[in-house]
Amino acid sequence: MDLASTAASAREGSVAHVAAETGAMEALTAMGFDEGAAREALERCGGDAGEAADWLVTKRSQSQGGKADATGDAGPSSASGESAPEPEKPESSRIRIFVESCGGIKDGAKLHNLQFAVTLITAAGKPLEPQQTTPIGSATVRPDGTVLFGANIDMRTTYDRLPKGTSVLLELRHYKDVKLSVKCWAFVPQELIKVGEGAQVRTLVKPTDPTLTRKKMKNFNKGTRDVRVKFLAV
Repeated sequence: MDLASTAASAREGSVAHVAAETGAMEALTAMGFDEGAAREALERCGGDAGEAADWLVTKRSQSQGGKADATGDAGPSSASGESAPEPEKPESSRIRIFVESCGGIKDGAKLHNLQFAVTLITAAGKPLEPQQTTPIGSATVRPDGTVLFGANIDMRTTYDRLPKGTSVLLELRHYKDVKLSVKCWAFVPQELIKVGEGAQVRTLVKPTDPTLTRKKMKNFNKGTRDVRVKFLAV
C-alpha cells in the first residue's frame, strides 16, 4: 500500500471513529446526562454507549443516596409528621426502549437512511400501539458493519400492563428505489423486557413474521446476537 492510500485509510478510520463517538454522545445527552459526564463515561467504557449509560445511572443513584444520608433524611416521613407518598415503582412506568446498535450489516455503508421500526406486539402478532421508528438519517455505520442508533423509543404502554406473550418487534429498514425495504428483523421476548436491563438478540432473514410462528426462522448473521437494546423507564 502506498503512502497516499495509507493516509486515506487513516482519514476514513478517523472519520468513522469521530462519527461513532458523536452518535454515542448524542444518545447519552438525549438521556439527560451532561456532556462532561457523558464524555467521562465513554472514556471509561471504551466508547460503548450502553455500558456508559449503565455507569452513569449507577453513579447518579449513588450520588443521590449520598445526598440523602448527608441531610439526615431517615425515610419517607415529612416534616408535618404525615407519610410522604411512596415513590413510583419502575414497573408502573411507561416503557422506553433505547435502541443502541445492530451488528453484522456488512453493506451498511451502502444502505440509505437506515432506521429501526419498533413495535410492541401481542402473542397473536397484533400491534399493541402504533409502530415507531428511530430518526431517519441519524444512524452511524462503523467499518465493521455495526450500525449505531443511540435512539430512544417511548411507548405508551407501562411495564405492568404488558399482556402475556408480548414481544418487541424490530425491523431494520432502508430506502431502496424510493421505497422502504426490510434488511433483516429481530424480536425481544417478554422475559427479556425488564426495566433497567439490556437485551441482545439475533437478527433474522426476512420476511418478518410478527406472529413468531414460522417453524424455521433463518439467522441473518450466523445466529450472533447483533441487536442491542436497553429497557428504561419514562
